[in-house]
Amino acid sequence: MDRMAHEFLLIRNDPPCKKCHQVEDVLRETVDAVAFDVEIRCITTATEEARSYGALLTPMVLLDGKSISAGMVPRKGGLVKLLEKIHSEQADTV
Repeated sequence: MDRMAHEFLLIRNDPPCKKCHQVEDVLRETVDAVAFDVEIRCITTATEEARSYGALLTPMVLLDGKSISAGMVPRKGGLVKLLEKIHSEQADTV
C-alpha cells in the first residue's frame, strides 16, 4: 500500500452477521464518496491477523491499522470525515 492509499479492514464473524453485512455496505458507500484510493479488506475472527488486533467485538473496523469501530455500525458521514482528515494530513507531509 503506497503512502497515499488507505485501507479499511473489516473483522467479521463467519458466517457474517447482519451488522457485519451493514458495516461492509457502509464501507463501500464511504469508499465511493471520497476522491482517493481506499481499499476494503475483510477477514474473519478465526484468523491469526484478527487475533493480533484483539478483535473481541464484531464487526470491528480498522483504518490504516488503527481500530475505529467495534461492535457497531459506523456512520458513513463520520467515516468520510475521518478519511478526509487523515488523507489531508498525509498529503501535507509528502
